[in-house]
Amino acid sequence: MPQTKKEIMSFLGFSRYYRQHLEDFAIHARSLYRSCHQKTVFEVKKERIQTYEKIRYALTNAPLLLMPDWKLPFKLYIDACGEARYGASQMECLCLVWALEKLHYYLDGSAEPQIPIEGIDITDVGTEFLEEVRDSYKLNRNCHILTSLLDKDCKDAALANSLDDIWNTSYDNGRFHLFDGILYHRYKHTCVMVLCSRLLINKLFLEFHDNIYSGHLSEDRTMERIKPCAWWPSWRKDVIEYCHSCDRFQKANKATVKRFGLMIHI
Repeated sequence: MPQTKKEIMSFLGFSRYYRQHLEDFAIHARSLYRSCHQKTVFEVKKERIQTYEKIRYALTNAPLLLMPDWKLPFKLYIDACGEARYGASQMECLCLVWALEKLHYYLDGSAEPQIPIEGIDITDVGTEFLEEVRDSYKLNRNCHILTSLLDKDCKDAALANSLDDIWNTSYDNGRFHLFDGILYHRYKHTCVMVLCSRLLINKLFLEFHDNIYSGHLSEDRTMERIKPCAWWPSWRKDVIEYCHSCDRFQKANKATVKRFGLMIHI
């Protein structure tokens, strides 16, 4: 999933190249286009993740093929890059030769009356160069991006299925958001960072409970201080357990000290 506004714009620019093959592309990509506005703060939401997955699935899965209408003309488009050992015009010409060789059964007898190129002799073209063009797919950026999309995010489904129920519930409710590569948990009007490392959680307890400026406060007071800063699935339970394991908190806790005596007459 693209994590910056620039990556989203790059992905949309690539997808527009194939939009004529993607049904309802404008409708599906609407939420991604909104995130690219100049005054919009970029964030990864569940809706945008689903939109990205729909477009990626449409790009990387073969469409349903139908028999062509032989009454309509067949148009052949070629493109090549001039960064290799041959010039761009030579590369495009040899791409045309290769396409005519492989797709001649579509182009021969086509209803298109205009024939811009005639008299191409492919007998002198060596197979070695054709193999080089065929294997160097990275020169074609569109083909390279399509192949990279097939390998990208391949573990997302397995990772999502392995999450605990509380993670899945928060994800389904759209509470997770990604800002500048940092995952946040949003609930009502608050948005806090998500902590997954036990080391960071212990440091948080040291700052908000054991620190000299914290005063070993009770569970409720400690929760009030942690709530606007961080979130993890069992944070309330962990706060209670940590406070109960604190020796100074137990000695100063009103629930554990000796009860005051009854009031008596002097």
